[in-house]
Amino acid sequence: MGTHKPSLIESIVVFIITILVLALVLEFVLVFKNKDGRNYDIEMWKYSRTLKRVSSNPRLGHEHVPNKSARLQNVDIRINSLGMRGDEPKAADTKIVFLGSSITFGWGVAEAKIYPEILEARLKTDGKSVEIYNAGIGNYNSAREIELFFSKLEQIKPNIIILNSFIRDAEVIPSPKRNWLLENSQLAVTIWSRLEQLKRKFGVEKSFQQHYKDIYADDYAGWIEMQKAFERLSTYAQANKVRVIVTMIPDIHNLKNYPFIFIHEKTARIAQANGFEFIDFFDSFKDISDQSSLWAMPGDPHPNETGHRLMVNQLYNYLVSFPQ
Repeated sequence: MGTHKPSLIESIVVFIITILVLALVLEFVLVFKNKDGRNYDIEMWKYSRTLKRVSSNPRLGHEHVPNKSARLQNVDIRINSLGMRGDEPKAADTKIVFLGSSITFGWGVAEAKIYPEILEARLKTDGKSVEIYNAGIGNYNSAREIELFFSKLEQIKPNIIILNSFIRDAEVIPSPKRNWLLENSQLAVTIWSRLEQLKRKFGVEKSFQQHYKDIYADDYAGWIEMQKAFERLSTYAQANKVRVIVTMIPDIHNLKNYPFIFIHEKTARIAQANGFEFIDFFDSFKDISDQSSLWAMPGDPHPNETGHRLMVNQLYNYLVSFPQ
């Protein structure tokens, strides 16, 4: 009997099946490995899958799914009926809305230890009737945060709005696009993340410093949109006698030779030009010698409980010193 020599088509089919089987095995390995909740990229992926949905408002892009909960990065997270993290709001004389992104949301930190919650507890200990609404949503910028207020939260009629700015807040966030592999495969997410790191390492993508210089250029669309959003919020605040406090949260990758002071300064200028108060949290972080001691976990430079306490201490002292 002669030996069968596989045709080109048969060889291609065998190759494809081999690749698919290998990918399936790797997927199962990653799912098992990442059960410990210590892979930042995968936990953020789970956040998008379980607690976010595409918004009917294209200016928002995405929003939280009301009344959902999940355990992410070994932290229990609850979303209430208003799409915010935490309990259902209660009646109070003073209502404070926190607008922000994943740091305000409290990524990687237990609910009771995030700074909106700590601030509320302190103010209540002082005998104040106060309720804080934590409207932080991951992967938001200032324009989206302010749009969220006007589209969903204006009915709260807050006395104070605290807009937590971060260095990404002038960045244009593209509309969400569906990608079945990235939505459903930890292997695909892992490969995509590594490719992005390699592109930046070898200069295919811009450095972080250059990227942020570009997005805060005077003619950059995101920076222009951010300024318009501030102006919109200013008009509302003046008409309704609402106190607006803009805080600036530093990036805690490199506190010793901090490269983003120019962003803090530009944000301060447009905040003050719109009649807002301004607090720079870099003042509370700049003397920390070991910046990684502030990270939620290795590889995740979101502020941990210590970082949240630094922010709330500065904000609380400010509110007590300058009550209105």
